Amino acid sequence: ICNYFDQIIKNEKDVSAGMAAIRTLLRILEVSQ
Repeated sequence: ICNYFDQIIKNEKDVSAGMAAIRTLLRILEVSQ
């Protein structure tokens, strides 16, 4: 698990892109409701 988080920290760009995608999905879900 620690190695997993270390990899996430190293890939901050991928994380920020993933967070943006998650926020977009959450907005879509809110609108669909």
